[in-house]
Amino acid sequence: KFPRGSASYGGTGGSDSHTHSGSRNTGTVSTLSALWYESGNFNGTTNHGHTITWSAVSSSNLPPYLTTVFAKRKTSQSTEVSSTEETENATPTAPTSLLTEGSTNPTNITDTTPEFSAIFNDPDTGDTSSDYKIEVNTLENFTGTVMWDSGKSSMTETNKGNRSPDISYAGTTLNTAVTYYWRIKFWDASDAESPWSAVANFALNQTPTAPTNLLTEGSTNPTKVADTTPEFKAQYNDANSGDTSSNYEIEVNTLENFTGTVMWDSGKVAMAAVTEGNSTADISYNGTTLSLNGTTYYWRIKLWDSQDAESPWSAVAHFIMSGEPNASDLLTDGKTNPTWLSTRTPTISAIYSDSNGDNSASYEIEVNTLENFTGTVMWDTTKQATTITSGQRSSDFTYAGTRLLDDGTTYYIRIRFWDTDDNVSDWENGTLQDTLGHFRIDGIKLEGITIN
Repeated sequence: KFPRGSASYGGTGGSDSHTHSGSRNTGTVSTLSALWYESGNFNGTTNHGHTITWSAVSSSNLPPYLTTVFAKRKTSQSTEVSSTEETENATPTAPTSLLTEGSTNPTNITDTTPEFSAIFNDPDTGDTSSDYKIEVNTLENFTGTVMWDSGKSSMTETNKGNRSPDISYAGTTLNTAVTYYWRIKFWDASDAESPWSAVANFALNQTPTAPTNLLTEGSTNPTKVADTTPEFKAQYNDANSGDTSSNYEIEVNTLENFTGTVMWDSGKVAMAAVTEGNSTADISYNGTTLSLNGTTYYWRIKLWDSQDAESPWSAVAHFIMSGEPNASDLLTDGKTNPTWLSTRTPTISAIYSDSNGDNSASYEIEVNTLENFTGTVMWDTTKQATTITSGQRSSDFTYAGTRLLDDGTTYYIRIRFWDTDDNVSDWENGTLQDTLGHFRIDGIKLEGITIN
């Protein structure tokens, strides 16, 4: 725009145009200007005058200028700058802040028809979008399997700078163990199309795999547990990186196939959260009372992830309670309860076994005249050191007590062992008859005749 001139010198304002006007008198002209005949006479005027009045064409007060006309095809989203000028609609910019199920690039979605949303961005104040397009693919460059191409689809009107409504996936069935990639674009109210957004991704939640590295009292399948409320732990495994577990179930049974006596079934129980790839905190046994009796028990565990997906059972682990050793198969002079002796210093032995696999550390032998060992003590070795491998027979221990009299008396014998933990076995009992065989023929064969 330009300043307008004034109607008079030195003034301001004025209109955008002006005109000039004026008049002029020619004076008296000496010439015959009129002639007429009246009453038989000719009459005339010898001089006359002219008056001239004029007006100039209206002229512009503005200096020379160029007129620029701005025009557009559609003006529904135009922005008025003045009463006579408008700006052209701008293309929306790429959507931002892409969310899947309300999260950025989640890896543990449980909904197989997840919801997508993004921010609609547009340079034009007050612009809106009512259309979108989403693509979902198995490859980040979108050259893989097309899982979903929504095409241009309508949605609830969204103002610039706001998040779109949730848009539900409606493509090919999604699978676990696959990462999917997606992108979105919007159209504005003038049908101008935005560029694609940046690429986002998501993956369905995968069920945790079976727990591993089962430990009882900090050891794998320990053979000698002295704690009657042992602690268990296992490693939580999940393909979803960063997933956590806060629940477990443990079963303890007397049989490996879990068809025996149920010693403990914890049910689903909360625990301190553990991240995949790490071991749980110690979980204390809380079932039927365990005894230090050398019994073998079997246990297994399963865990739940943060989406409440349940793992399979772990492999079966076991533990053996610490227990007493065992003495068995007592022999005197190599015989069970002999009725005669070949010497007054017989040898005594027994088999030593230990459920925990321990070697023996000591033994004791008693010989008495009464079965309840309240009679005459013929021999008591007291606790003596010896080493026997579990499952093996002891060496022969030679009788060194009161002299046997070869009078047919029956004596009662018993033996017991201690293991390396100083646990002592029950007594193993036997008898011997003090009858010395001065002359005995076990068998003679004479031409097919055997004499005993």
